[in-house]
Formats: sequence, structure tokens, C-alpha cells
Amino acid sequence: MKRPRWRVVAILVLAAVFVLAVPVVQAGLFTGTPSPECDGVHFSPDSLYTANRDNTGTGNEYVYLVGYDGAGRGLLFVPNTRPVGDDAGFSPVYLWRSAPAYNPLTVSFISPAYGELPEQILFNVVGECEGLPWYEEPAVPGCDALLSIPVTAVGGTFVADAPVYWEPGELTSPLVTIPAGNSARVIGLDESGQYYKIIWACDFVWVPVGTLGPNYDAVWNGAPLPTAVVE
Repeated sequence: MKRPRWRVVAILVLAAVFVLAVPVVQAGLFTGTPSPECDGVHFSPDSLYTANRDNTGTGNEYVYLVGYDGAGRGLLFVPNTRPVGDDAGFSPVYLWRSAPAYNPLTVSFISPAYGELPEQILFNVVGECEGLPWYEEPAVPGCDALLSIPVTAVGGTFVADAPVYWEPGELTSPLVTIPAGNSARVIGLDESGQYYKIIWACDFVWVPVGTLGPNYDAVWNGAPLPTAVVE
């Protein structure tokens, strides 16, 4: 079977190399604890942002707070511009503009690129709303016909970012990582018990055991992941 070349990942790797070649000026500083919840993103009382780079050409730093649900639906956008060296607090809660439909809930605080200054993310946090389903990537058309999927396969949800292996111990190159919150069909374990064999992007690959847990959606209802050893 021909393995995918992960062209998008390769482009991201090249982009990262380009960013590293650019002189870096640290984006504004953030302290505190943001927490995405059902009604919005909550901030601890000590949350504080200090502007410290000019990404506007006017002596100010422009930043924005953005939130989205598991399906990528925009929930929040709060822009802010502060003079370099200025401090700004946060409201106790920023309410979602629309109700989220899927977990996970992700909130990022971003200082955009300007001239030779690259984009920088001051924080990126993930939360969940109890009772919402976790978004599952739509199956790639034709996978069921192209792959032999055992009837014992079970749906699982990634509880941590998962590096992808072609075989146990053999990482993909360039490295591919499946973000936490995604779902995949789990086939079984390798002989060492350290890797799960899964279906991802219409191919069989392997991920570390600790990155997967049961899927609690209405289809799988938390069914235990398979423990049979597979090749």
C-alpha cells in the first residue's frame, strides 16, 4: 500500500524553518490562567498582558483573543491594541458570541506578524463543555472499501497530541502529530503493548498508547479500546 506523503505537514515544516531564520522579537507577555468553558473563556484575577513589541509601526502591539469549537466554528474574537510597555487586565469572562456545538473548545491569544516579525502565540488553551459531543473527523470516502477493518475495531479519542509512527518505533518523516480531541478507529496493540494501531487518513498507522482513550459519543459510549495484539 502506498503511504501518504503528508505534503501539508512538509509545507508547515518549511514554514517553520523560514520563521526561525527571521530575527525574533518576543511578543507581549501574558500571565494568568485562561479556562474555556461552556459559556465562554474565564480568566483568573491575576491575568495580565504586557505589550512589548511594535507590530503596527505606530509604537503599539496589536493582539487578539480568538476562540473556536471542535468543528472549527468561530466563537470569539476580541482585538486589542496597546502601547509598547503598557499593561492590560482581562475581564473575568468573555462570553461566546454563539453557542459551541462540539468539544474541544480552543482559545488562543495571538500577536500577528508584521514586517519581519513573525506571528507569535502568547497562549493556546483547550477546554471542554460537559454534555457536548467531541468532533470526529469525517471519514475519507472509500476507506471502508480500501481497508480491511476488523469488526473488533473501536472508536477512540485522542487525550493528548499523538506523534504518528509508520511502524512501532518508526516515526513518520517529517513528523506528523494528531492533535488531542480528534477521533480515530482503533484496531489493537503491538506486541510490546506500547502502541495502538489505528486508521488515520485512510491508512494504518501507530500511535503511543497513552495518547488514546475511549470515545464517549453516542456511537461508542465509552467502549473499551481493543487489547488484542495485531500486526
